[in-house]
Amino acid sequence: MSKLKKIMGTGAVVTVLFAAPITVINQPTPALSQSERSALIARGSTPVGNTAWQQYPDGEGIFLDVDTSSAGFTTTPIYITSIGGTSGHWGTTGATSIYDPTPTGFRVYVRFSTGGQLTPAGANGLGWHINWIAVPQ
Repeated sequence: MSKLKKIMGTGAVVTVLFAAPITVINQPTPALSQSERSALIARGSTPVGNTAWQQYPDGEGIFLDVDTSSAGFTTTPIYITSIGGTSGHWGTTGATSIYDPTPTGFRVYVRFSTGGQLTPAGANGLGWHINWIAVPQ
């Protein structure tokens, strides 16, 4: 009879279905300590319901210049983003596409994936905001 077990590794949980006992060897060790890793990662969010969205000229999209200067990067990091909100953001596209990255920020363009009118007021009314993480290259 099979057993279902979880094996905890460095930074991951792996679920394994097996019929015989296994031994994990050569377990990797973290390259950096937790405190050193935390010093290299920055994160932030734009204000929920008060993000400085701007109207894209065709009226079917919005864009946002995200200020990350508080992170203190001197070279352009790798940015990872998501869009948050209370409703409707599941039907958008673009929030994870980074434009014009610099050490102090980047731009994202957002629109409905099926097209249609989208305004800054509408996005803020739904609590849309951008979450971001930055790590050095």
